[in-house]
Amino acid sequence: MQDERLTVIDPDECASLLRGSHLGRIALTDGDLPMILPVNFVVDDGDVVFRTSSGSLLAAAVAREPMAFEIDGIEARTRTGWSVLVRGHAQEVTDPAEVVRLEELELVPWAPGDRPHYIRVSAAQTSGRRITVPPVPSEYWG
Repeated sequence: MQDERLTVIDPDECASLLRGSHLGRIALTDGDLPMILPVNFVVDDGDVVFRTSSGSLLAAAVAREPMAFEIDGIEARTRTGWSVLVRGHAQEVTDPAEVVRLEELELVPWAPGDRPHYIRVSAAQTSGRRITVPPVPSEYWG
C-alpha cells in the first residue's frame, strides 16, 4: 500500500538538492563497526567530492569498500523533510590536472588542519525520499 506521506524524489530533484547542499554525511565501516562522519562537499559531474587529511579514517577507507553519502533537510514547523542517498565507491583523485581543476571549485573544508586529499564518491546509485507528517491531533496530548 502506497502512503502519500512518503514519496520518492525523482533523479533530477535529487541532483538539484545535492548541488544546493554543502554539508553531508559519509557512512563507512571502521573494522567491524559502522560509522558516519560529517563532511562538506561539492558535486562534480554527478559525483560527490570532499577533502580529507593524510592518515584519516576517510583516507584509509577509500577504495576498500563501498560508501554511502547522505544529505537531508527538515522543516520542523511543518513536519516535513527529505533525504538524498548516494551509494558508490570512493577513490582519491591523484591526477595533478584533475586536482587543479577541483581546487577551482572552492571546496574549503570546515574542519581545521591540512586536508590535501580530494576524494570522489562515484554515484553508482542515487535515491531520495520526501516525508510529510500529518499534524498531531489536539487530543493526542491528552
